[in-house]
Amino acid sequence: MNKLKVSISNPGLGSHVRQTVRAYDEASLLDNFYTTFLLNNTALHTKLSNRYKGLKSKQFNEISSKQIKKLMLPELLRLMSSKLLSADTTDKIWEWSELYFDHWVANQLNSDIDIFHGYEHASLFSLKKCKKEKIFSVYEQPSVHHSYFNEKVASLLLNKEQYFQDNFQSIYDSDLSRKRNARRDEELKIANLILCNSTYVKSSLLNAGVDEKKILVHPLGFPEVKSITIKEKTNLAFMMSGNISYLKGSHHVLRVWKNNPELFNSHQLVCIGNDTLSPNEWEGLPNNVKKLNRLSSDDYLHEVEKADVYILNTYSDGFGMVMSEAMAKGLAVIGTTNSAAPDIIQDSINGKIIPIANEESLLAAMKWMIDNPSELVSMRIAAMDYAKNHSWLYYREQLPKLIQERYNSTKANG
Repeated sequence: MNKLKVSISNPGLGSHVRQTVRAYDEASLLDNFYTTFLLNNTALHTKLSNRYKGLKSKQFNEISSKQIKKLMLPELLRLMSSKLLSADTTDKIWEWSELYFDHWVANQLNSDIDIFHGYEHASLFSLKKCKKEKIFSVYEQPSVHHSYFNEKVASLLLNKEQYFQDNFQSIYDSDLSRKRNARRDEELKIANLILCNSTYVKSSLLNAGVDEKKILVHPLGFPEVKSITIKEKTNLAFMMSGNISYLKGSHHVLRVWKNNPELFNSHQLVCIGNDTLSPNEWEGLPNNVKKLNRLSSDDYLHEVEKADVYILNTYSDGFGMVMSEAMAKGLAVIGTTNSAAPDIIQDSINGKIIPIANEESLLAAMKWMIDNPSELVSMRIAAMDYAKNHSWLYYREQLPKLIQERYNSTKANG
């Protein structure tokens, strides 16, 4: 029996995309990877990435350049617009680039391919082509379904946080957002298989009426774990990073810290990333709150290694890779039910799971970390052990098997 051929399409090059491409390649299934801006392992590209550190994230040397098909113009325009033009114009260029990219990929797909793996919002034309050519289509859904998000997440913030309503309501209530959501709904209907990174995303799809038989949950992997010695500490460093925003629940962390000065007096809170909170949220905070702008990958990981507890108090994250990164570094994680926390955290064993928008539960979890130093050490070790057993290698080994099982089952049942 001939090996299956898989084509993957994604305009971006996030770490989870790289790992998926590598998974198919290592299983000898990868035919082509369609993307936009990417640097190969050539002398010129290496020189560019060494000179411009921001380009390192665009390097991908793990697969043969012969398997990579690039459409660079749309991404270059988007990157330039983000530096030179308004946010609204950049958003329109992003929209155009995604659709143009999808058209380009669709035009190259043919019946020689057995499986197509595309991603949310950037796959509609390609999925239609797959249906026409009888290609089995996998649609990766990294974010929660828009209907659940609007009804259960955005509405909660819009009703409770005036600053969020004044500054961000238009993002979730516009003709463009409705148009994008309609496109996503059509993609979900056409795809043969919908791949989710968490049971949270799956539940949002079920809530929207998506057939459970079409859904496969496969959580993302963990970075490499380097063994470290974890000792009891009386002065803890708590951390949150990424976007310091209302959507990430960062305001609740700051409010809890501000309202309990005696509890947190001898501890530290480190906040790293783009800040979109109201300036009022930062007023009255003690000096043991450290605020940093977004850092390079190396500098960020250095800060993570100095911390003890990671907080992702998010209202909604399809997975939350900051949690897996932190666990791999030996941090205990406090995560919410609206993320992959229930998939990767055993509550009170290798971390804490709390409900969203609940400052009492957040405070209790943080207080437990402070009051139980020896148990916290055990929790951090358990977090590292879980990361070791659910590495990116494990993810790459399992993904092609799961996809092939669904492919074979679908073919067998017609």
